[in-house]
Amino acid sequence: MRNKIKAFISMSLATLLLLTMLIVSASATEARASDLILNRSCKVTAAGSGKIAVTFSVTTSGIVSRLGAQSMKFYSQNGSSWTFEDSYGQYESGMSTSNNYTFDNTVYYQGTSGVKYKVVVTLFATNSSGTTDTRAYTLYVTV
Repeated sequence: MRNKIKAFISMSLATLLLLTMLIVSASATEARASDLILNRSCKVTAAGSGKIAVTFSVTTSGIVSRLGAQSMKFYSQNGSSWTFEDSYGQYESGMSTSNNYTFDNTVYYQGTSGVKYKVVVTLFATNSSGTTDTRAYTLYVTV
């Protein structure tokens, strides 16, 4: 009787382990299926006279409908808090391009000298099916 109980418990644990592995494998495959962006980078630098330079690059595995910077949001530091200053969208000049596999550019924002800024940048790629892949950066610079 004890051997039957041990065998039943062993089979139950083996089945549970197998099901767990299948579920993890399926969800890992689903996550990779929407990854359009192969390589990306983004940095902010002080360009002089209060100007902020946001330099970014996005590369995909093939031609996509649209890619580049989906948004840039600029916040100035006031003590321990951040105040929203301005934002750029994907259709503004220099933010994105269409029907390509790579895009890089530098976009400028005129800030105030001596002020610390937080810049939130979302890079993206959208394929012809409408699937969008994004990567977000939060960067800091004093100009």
